[in-house]
Amino acid sequence: MNEPPYLTLANAQVSYGDKIIFSDLNLTLGKRQRICLVGRNGCGKSSLMRALAGQIDFDDGNLYIEPHVTLGFLPQEAIPSLAKTVKDHVLAGSTASKKIESYEADAILDQIQLSPEKPMDDLSGGERRRADLARVLALDSDILLLDEPTNHLDISGIEWLENHLKSFKGSLLLISHDRLFLENISTHTFWMDRGKLHVNQKGFKEFDTWSDLILLAEEKELIRLNKKLAQETDWLHKGVTARRKRNQGRLKRLQLLREKKKHSTNARGRIVIPPPTPDSESKMVIEAIGLCKSFDTEQGLLPIVKDFSIRLLRGDRLGIIGNNGAGKTTLLKLLLGDLKADTGKIRRAKHLSIAYADQARANLNPKLNLWETLCDQGGDHIMIHGQPRHVVAYLKDFLFTDRQVFSPVGTLSGGEKNRLLLAKILTQPSSILVLDEPTNDLDMDTLDVLIDILSDYDGTLIIVSHDRYFIDRLVTSTLIMNGNADTQEYVGGYTENQQYLKHAVPVERKPQLPKKATQQPTAPKKLSYKFIHEQECLSSNIESLQKEIATLEEKLSDESLYLKNPQEFSSISNTFSEKKHQLQEAELRWLAIELMKEEFTK
Repeated sequence: MNEPPYLTLANAQVSYGDKIIFSDLNLTLGKRQRICLVGRNGCGKSSLMRALAGQIDFDDGNLYIEPHVTLGFLPQEAIPSLAKTVKDHVLAGSTASKKIESYEADAILDQIQLSPEKPMDDLSGGERRRADLARVLALDSDILLLDEPTNHLDISGIEWLENHLKSFKGSLLLISHDRLFLENISTHTFWMDRGKLHVNQKGFKEFDTWSDLILLAEEKELIRLNKKLAQETDWLHKGVTARRKRNQGRLKRLQLLREKKKHSTNARGRIVIPPPTPDSESKMVIEAIGLCKSFDTEQGLLPIVKDFSIRLLRGDRLGIIGNNGAGKTTLLKLLLGDLKADTGKIRRAKHLSIAYADQARANLNPKLNLWETLCDQGGDHIMIHGQPRHVVAYLKDFLFTDRQVFSPVGTLSGGEKNRLLLAKILTQPSSILVLDEPTNDLDMDTLDVLIDILSDYDGTLIIVSHDRYFIDRLVTSTLIMNGNADTQEYVGGYTENQQYLKHAVPVERKPQLPKKATQQPTAPKKLSYKFIHEQECLSSNIESLQKEIATLEEKLSDESLYLKNPQEFSSISNTFSEKKHQLQEAELRWLAIELMKEEFTK
């Protein structure tokens, strides 16, 4: 017998003034479900979360929570606190149904690596977020509602949170713009789209395929009925299929660039700088040899960068990742000439033009409107890649509306300011583009737009970011800063490097025994029958899966299926996603065996 859900919401509505945010909304939260709540900014995700947490009222509908079920809520903004120390802040999170004991506060703060006695006033943004997380997690609630829990966290903090939530036995509903975090955590997906809630019984890994199928079915039905799409959904006109093909093409090009980089790696996968050639000299943007940088602290000399070398060529795309305080911004300043190294040499190309977007958004004047910010010399056109664009059309590329064009910069949200700064930076002619945490406060739609634009940038790109998905989609190599002044460059993005480092083992050089005179030469190795048989079975399975997928695609192409029978459409689309995943796994395994076969024939 199925267990009853922890929480049930029926026919819910929330509105602000005359504007209805959502209505007739139904959902359930079950035990051990880890649900991601996704949708465009302003669709009502945070309003739904706050209403479930009891911070605002539903205008209509019924909310039922099982007796004795407790609920913890982490809002997007910092939790207000009068506490002096971090531990006091955590203990202040006690509720009528759950008192947080002193040892519980100490335990969670130890796990999250935050000193209990540290004053709240001295916390950085990342530490403040960890303190709020500790306060909510210490409650050990049955239901956790987390609104952007990874905001301001570094990669180690995000990974810790992932592992912690994977073992959570209650019901989890979370909002996040971090795609990889959602893919690693979620088992179910709620998608809020134009006031409707779509539910998928699979995690966020399947979101793109699933949502594309829904949008395609809706678009076909609207075309059949000779109706135009509503103005607020004009982004659909970009074409789901075309967008998917374009992204796949860019990923293939990125992979080719990474393959070229692999020619410069050593046995441990690290990039080594080859001797200069006439070709590399002509393309050289920045070259650093043996850079060292330390700072004087109360505890003594603190090394940040030690014996660091790199050569950046025109068209290289470099990602820099590391924990807060590891020295990422310091390294950027060394490379760009804003900070002098203690020792080492650095060369930069003549006439190097740098476009730099920093975390503080210091390049924006809050008194100017959006038009004036981009057209600071007047006029109504700007040059993009040597081509004129009207300023309003260009702002629409960054998801700004016509009404916002004449709004003062000071009235924009954090995410909107970040979008505007990126739009401004990309209008500047540059041979090197440097982005320091560009994804802060950006939603997924804006991230997709930014990845789209940066994929076409033909200069040298340097990105500092905690967003692993963003790094994976854009860079040819990654600098990993471990916080101990050791910095190494590896080919590929974050995920590729983690997989390599996970499986890397020390190379052992065993002394070879002298061969006996009677020893016969060993016969050349062959691929075992086990692998040959497996590859034959895979070939058959791949052919079968391709036929099944074609049949499912034909069913999903029925323009009226989604509107006539949403449940059947959802079932078929889930099966379609599953078969596509199986096909991808089978093709990768077949290719792995084929590569083994090629090794034996060399």
